[in-house]
Amino acid sequence: MDAETYIASENLRMLKTCPTWYEHKDKVEAAIAEHDRIYDIRMAAGWDLDEGGWYAPAPDTGEMITEWDWIDYGLLPPEDMPSQTHQQHIEAHS
Repeated sequence: MDAETYIASENLRMLKTCPTWYEHKDKVEAAIAEHDRIYDIRMAAGWDLDEGGWYAPAPDTGEMITEWDWIDYGLLPPEDMPSQTHQQHIEAHS
């Protein structure tokens, strides 16, 4: 099955499951795209994801800390950093 056929069959399946699927489809696709954008940025910045959530390299030790500890340091997540600072962060953890 090619990608277009798969997408069409999934849309039909979802339409049967949720009659208002097409009313929400654009919002669902936008949310997926935003998730993918954040995932790519965080992975490039040296973050890691598992079933416990996101982990980031601690700024002082480089050891992996939880996303919440990162925020407690007063730091922005990579997707919210200005692009130049973001690039410097990626290079520092590559």
